[in-house]
Amino acid sequence: MKTEMKQRYRKFKRGWGVYHVFDNTTGLSKSLNTRNKQEADILVHSKNKKTKESHNSTIDREQSWNKAADHCATVAPKRPRGHISQFNN
Repeated sequence: MKTEMKQRYRKFKRGWGVYHVFDNTTGLSKSLNTRNKQEADILVHSKNKKTKESHNSTIDREQSWNKAADHCATVAPKRPRGHISQFNN
């Protein structure tokens, strides 16, 4: 089952007609410097897409590191069994 990631950014329109973007994570807002709704939609969509791609690349990187660590653990040379007994005399 795959869960959908929540959108980090959303747009809203100030009283004087300029669109702004609100960051749901930090609570900060910033002007998109446009009064055009379609342009604001595109800008917010691209911000959310960039965040999602960044999140996915982090997950991919972690998975590849885990695979490499598993591979190193299986390939690592084993110590001989009697290596400790020679020091216990």
